[in-house]
Amino acid sequence: MRGWIVFPIVAGLLLAACSSPPAEKMTTVREAMDRAAQVEADVYAPDAWSQANGALTGAEEELARQGARLSLFRSYGDAGSLLDDALAGAEKAYKRSVERRREMTAEVGSTLRDLRGDLNLADELLSDLGKCRALMGSKALESLAGELWGLRSAFDEIEVDLAEGDVFTAWTSSRYVTEESERFLEEVDELAEKSGCKT
Repeated sequence: MRGWIVFPIVAGLLLAACSSPPAEKMTTVREAMDRAAQVEADVYAPDAWSQANGALTGAEEELARQGARLSLFRSYGDAGSLLDDALAGAEKAYKRSVERRREMTAEVGSTLRDLRGDLNLADELLSDLGKCRALMGSKALESLAGELWGLRSAFDEIEVDLAEGDVFTAWTSSRYVTEESERFLEEVDELAEKSGCKT
């Protein structure tokens, strides 16, 4: 009878002793994190990326805690669950990042088309104002010409950023330049109105 009592205890201890860190799962998670990092998930999917990183950090800390315990008392169930969360977060971050980059790329392309039209219009308006006698040699007109040059330079930089794959910078810059071009056209219109050169 005593043997039947001792056997489950010994078996349980042996099973506990066999508990080992989820090394294969950790490798899978790190590979998923690397894939997400390659598509800049920290930029395009910050929430999912943060979730994945938090779960991975938690898993690493739990593995360290278990590693400090006697082998008979180690349990890696919590670490495994955290790694599952990290893997789900990394895969979500990767997918969301790819989607967001695609969306931003399309948005920047559309914005550039609109900006090109606005800048061409600004060129025409300044050219017309330059023919107005009241503004010939005007410092205000020179200032606007300098501003337009700056906007065109910014426009060119956005195209370069987009071509080089720096979609987030291109997207951010395109929003700023759009606001500036709208303000610029208002300034041109205001100058034309005040000078009596508006046609």
